[in-house]
Amino acid sequence: MDILRRFVSNLQPRKHLQRTNSLDSFHEEKIVDRYKTFNRPHSLDESPIHGTNLRKDESDFRQQRSDWKKGILENVAKIIRQGIREGDRIKIEKSLLYATGEEMRRICKKFCTENPEKCLASSVIIDKLKSAILKSIENKSDIMHIWVGRQNQTSREIDTVVLVTRTSKSFNLGDEIWGLKIIVRVFDTCNDEASDLLIHDINDSIGSLSVKLTDFDISSLFSKHSNITLINTSNVCSVGYKSNARIERIPSIVIHCHIKGVIPIGEDAFPRRIGGHRVDVREAVCNFAVNPAKISERIGTEGSVRTGTLGGFVTLQNPERQAFLTCAHVVLPVDVLKNDETPEYARRREINVVDRSGMQFGKVQEAEFKHGQAREVSIDAALVEITDQYRYPCDGNFAPVFTSEQIMETGFSENNMPQFENGEMEQIKKFNFRKPVLKIGAKSGLTIGYLKIGRSCARIHDYEVEVGNNFSTTLYKQMEVIPQFDLSQTSDSREPFLDYGDSGSFVYFISQENPVVLKCIGLAVAKTSHGTCLMTPIDKVFEALDLPFNCLSKFSKKEAPIERVSDLSSKLDYILTKMATKDDIQKIEGEISTMKERFSATESNVKILLQRNEEETTPKEK
Repeated sequence: MDILRRFVSNLQPRKHLQRTNSLDSFHEEKIVDRYKTFNRPHSLDESPIHGTNLRKDESDFRQQRSDWKKGILENVAKIIRQGIREGDRIKIEKSLLYATGEEMRRICKKFCTENPEKCLASSVIIDKLKSAILKSIENKSDIMHIWVGRQNQTSREIDTVVLVTRTSKSFNLGDEIWGLKIIVRVFDTCNDEASDLLIHDINDSIGSLSVKLTDFDISSLFSKHSNITLINTSNVCSVGYKSNARIERIPSIVIHCHIKGVIPIGEDAFPRRIGGHRVDVREAVCNFAVNPAKISERIGTEGSVRTGTLGGFVTLQNPERQAFLTCAHVVLPVDVLKNDETPEYARRREINVVDRSGMQFGKVQEAEFKHGQAREVSIDAALVEITDQYRYPCDGNFAPVFTSEQIMETGFSENNMPQFENGEMEQIKKFNFRKPVLKIGAKSGLTIGYLKIGRSCARIHDYEVEVGNNFSTTLYKQMEVIPQFDLSQTSDSREPFLDYGDSGSFVYFISQENPVVLKCIGLAVAKTSHGTCLMTPIDKVFEALDLPFNCLSKFSKKEAPIERVSDLSSKLDYILTKMATKDDIQKIEGEISTMKERFSATESNVKILLQRNEEETTPKEK
């Protein structure tokens, strides 16, 4: 009996607690029920609030209905504020269950002014907005990213929602949702402004060298503005693109973003000047140059749809073996890169690398994915050991991924193909900065370009992860390569320096020697929407992977290729058929003997004739 009493007494407080929680839930549900009942129009004779007859005056009814709406919104706002104070996400979500589009617009106006990462209400409301958009789209995999912002420079209230898509297909969403303007943009599509201005940074004056950005400035810009995709400098400043456009020859700091004119929620507009220098805003995006697996793939990993390019060969010692370099994002899972687990993952896991036919031929030995540090050169590189010795390289020839047109346009020929046999690398200095550069990638083949003045920094979004959980990384102190193009070409017809599937390609200086000599200067890691390429200096890659600078594989140059035995045999047979036999030689000797006899007889006759002629001309003695 005593045991039973103690059990009952212990149970009482729990019942009280359950009752208290039940009452709280009941009151919340009553508010929601009242909120729900108003979502349908009522007659002029009854009110869902008072239950009494209203006056027949329609304007009076509308006023009372408006007041009731205001009361409901105030109750919802009260619950949202309470949820914010308590950090209760579920409470805020419940308060929005039955909100109409018009009501959600008012709620957005009231609560969506701060960054969702810092404000719980903004996070819940924007998640509800994303869900509403995705529900109306049949193929949700076409949506890569959704974000909200404002086009109004003076107010912090959001007025725009941006959908980043894989393709340009129509989604039939209309122009607005919850009163917010909808902008749909393909993930790698921007306007032509940045591309049109590239010509002013090729072989131009070095005026932009006077523009200096500190590591602190760059890091601060990326931390304050989530929509920045690329930071670099330029010799010109663009004013009024598409309307009264003009170009001013003023060295400037260039901030690139995917969509101009839309400021992400909770953020400020870009600064107009930095360190006394003009700021020019242009559209551009920067993406890893990886590609879904296709028949033209070069390298990838088992079970992955991402492919890249085998950069160049490395000779390892103790024991001697062959390896190659490529980008870490080509051979490692996105989650590993996202969680900064690259070196440990590469050492502890067996990551098999496959060729275009899916055959395994290598294993990741080392990998580095250093990013986000403004004072350091960011690294995205992997060292892959070749496990199939039959696949060891025997020469410095490139895979046949380029077209005959590319060979002709770049000054090579079928008898003078590009090769990298010397295994030499070269650091980028002032004296060699203007040399042309070359890249051969698995997707785009052979392209020529020039280095852009200054260092570039980029924020790259990887959209292979589900919507709402996107991975972004910031690459600092990268070199940028501008593609070579014909001035008569329009910007949309120019070939980019790098394309999807080219990540991991080596970039080379072209030495003006005869024959042409290539020297490796960097590893291509990403492409931009206006055709340029981000490249990490090769010496920094070697330092990060702890490789000696002289370990790039060298191959002896063969003056003439060794012919096959069958070819030599056929040539020998042909020669033998043309050679004289023993009978032929005896016949020739007989003919020579006859010719000698005839010559001797002719010689004797000539001597007799000469003697007679001499006797006739000599006078006789009397």
